[in-house]
Formats: sequence, C-alpha cells, structure tokens
Amino acid sequence: PHWIVDPLDGTINYAHGLPCYGVSVAVAHQGELLAGVVFDPERNECFSAMAGGGATLNGQPIAASRAETVEESLVAVSFPPRLDDDSLDLRAFMQVGPVCQAMRRTGSAALNLAYVACGRLDAHWAHEIHPWDAAAGG
Repeated sequence: PHWIVDPLDGTINYAHGLPCYGVSVAVAHQGELLAGVVFDPERNECFSAMAGGGATLNGQPIAASRAETVEESLVAVSFPPRLDDDSLDLRAFMQVGPVCQAMRRTGSAALNLAYVACGRLDAHWAHEIHPWDAAAGG
C-alpha cells in the first residue's frame, strides 16, 4: 500500500487561528485510491470513505448535494499560495463567480472535498493541487 498523508491541510489557517484546517490520510494500491479519512479537529468531525463503500461523517452515512445547476450551487475554489494574473483558477473564479449562487475559499482542499461529500458544498475545483491535499477527499 501507498500512504498519502497531509498532517495539516490548511497550515496558514492554523497558523493564524482560523478554524478551517484538518488532517488528511489516504491509502492507495497500484495507483488506485482505496480509502480516505479527513479529520477536522475544530469541529471534531471525521469524514471517511472507501472505494465502493460509500462515505460517512462520524460513522453516519453521508451523501452529496442534489444541486443540478451551477446557478443553485455553493462552490469552493482552492487557489495556489501565490496567485498571479495568469492563474487558471483565477480565470475560472471570474467565470463561475457571477453564475453560481455563491463561492467560498476555505483554505483547506481536504475539507472542501469532505464538504462536497456531505452536501455542505455543491462543488469544488482546483487547477493546481498537491496529491496529499486531494487524495483522501477523492
């Protein structure tokens, strides 16, 4: 097995006392994600999932949003630490922002993906993201 660990996703948030960070752990075998866990210590929430087995929040089954259009969706974006005028994420932000219901940037890709899994967010995107930030959420 191959372990993919981010012990502190949302490091800048943590350093500033902003309560949006977590621990992200995934396991893969031969390039296939088998299971993942995202833990939010501020809310004492543990999101977990395994391939073909569904996802849970603190042991209870969860489901993604039923939103069908961008216009009714609350979406989140992950920007790279340094953003320039040519950023693909910034361009997408400028296109999606006026269309969606609302947009957020939490600073933790792992929590964004967990929030999509439980329906708190309808979508999340990032053009530049490290594997350890997205593996457990994937």
